[in-house]
Amino acid sequence: MDKKNPYRSLQQGIHPPGDLQARVLAAAQDERRAGRAARRMNRPRLAAMLAAVCVLAVLTVGAAAVVGLSGGWKQFWDGADVPQNAVSALNLTQTEDGYTLAVEDVMLADSRAIALVTLSRADGGPVDPGIGIGRYGNGANLLLDGDYAGLIGRTSYSPYMSPGNTAKHWCFEYSTDGGTGLAGRTLGIQVKQVVQPHLETVTLDGAALAAAYAASPADAEDAALRSDGSVPMEARVAARDALYAVLLRQQETAPVRLPLDGQFPEVQGTVAAVGDGLGIAFHMDGDNKPMSGNTACYSVYVTAVTDTRTGVRHEYGGTQGVWSDAEPGDSFQVCLVPDFTIGDLPYLQVELEYSLFDILTDKPFLLSFKAENKTERSLRLGYDLEAGGATLSLDKIDVSTLGALLTVRTAEDVSVFDLAYDGHQLSVAYRMQDGTEIPLQVRAGQYDGKSLHVLTLDPVDADGNRLFPDMAQVQSVVINGRETPLT
Repeated sequence: MDKKNPYRSLQQGIHPPGDLQARVLAAAQDERRAGRAARRMNRPRLAAMLAAVCVLAVLTVGAAAVVGLSGGWKQFWDGADVPQNAVSALNLTQTEDGYTLAVEDVMLADSRAIALVTLSRADGGPVDPGIGIGRYGNGANLLLDGDYAGLIGRTSYSPYMSPGNTAKHWCFEYSTDGGTGLAGRTLGIQVKQVVQPHLETVTLDGAALAAAYAASPADAEDAALRSDGSVPMEARVAARDALYAVLLRQQETAPVRLPLDGQFPEVQGTVAAVGDGLGIAFHMDGDNKPMSGNTACYSVYVTAVTDTRTGVRHEYGGTQGVWSDAEPGDSFQVCLVPDFTIGDLPYLQVELEYSLFDILTDKPFLLSFKAENKTERSLRLGYDLEAGGATLSLDKIDVSTLGALLTVRTAEDVSVFDLAYDGHQLSVAYRMQDGTEIPLQVRAGQYDGKSLHVLTLDPVDADGNRLFPDMAQVQSVVINGRETPLT
């Protein structure tokens, strides 16, 4: 994965089922969670990126800054009434290699930002609906004064196309670590590439895997698969370790020749016995993706296996487990196949799906603006409450139209995130001037490993749909029945 994009997503992206970009992004997020959870994040400054062509606007968030809304918000939150005084229209653009990137509108609080980003062709022609931005086709980064420091998450929402496919629109939401404010900072929306994702399906003869196994056999005896074909986490971890060990040996003895080896020789395959089933894995450099011309290979998955003795085809839906960083910088993708054993390999045809990206331009986009934030308020709480058998010391809550950031301390070994997740142990809401309440649903949590917990909360309706309340109509914050007025 990209070492220069160190902040990892603590929120899950929202994507249409079966969409290629969503599948690739989900794999990338799995890589971030697995490979970086235990490592300190490296945050290099991006001096080179700041030298790129950029557009700078000065923005003061508030009613006076609003010059008209794009209307795109309704496409992402149908039915949500976004108050005009929470949105600022920027309409910043930059064109590179015939593609124009625009930042249309933003909503800002001191701890998070939401941006509408659009890609179109400079000649006004139609855009392919599959086109993507960023390394995985669905990502624009946020920079704070040219740096990633203080940013902890990015959520991407399902993009949509303009009528006639003249543009593709994305919405990205960014979160800070709670101690990093946006007010007065220069914010930059950064896109490193424009890409065209596509799939290529090929078939690998099981005999090639059988030969590799015979030259360097490996078993993960303790990685038992469940009888229903599901894969418990302990089996995945054991399979990963066994497969990575045999991969290193097979590189020297009998490397597996993959169907697209001529284009992407850096992608290596391996096989091991996993309990009563198989584990098939693919390895590549996680930082420098294999390239063939202008096409990058981002991943390889097992999608189906056919038994040539019976003609029965077993589908596996892309992958049953993705990990990265078996060693630093590695991308190691594993599929567990419970329906066959090592002895079946010579009779199998394994369908592989290569996730490929044609790089349309790798010239960086950087659209920058100055934010003087006036929309978020910080309320000192300073009281304790009992929840889930633990004593929680509530420090403060930062509130805005976008949601809230609740800071909690506890000396006990308890997950404040879990207490707040279903709202039964720790409930938070905005109380409106008309007496109604808008629940604040936990979306992400941070923990310093000692006592400090910070929860990111979103306003939602009774069905869990995102809301953007007008803070002029919010009277107070209610936490487990205790009310703290905004005034």
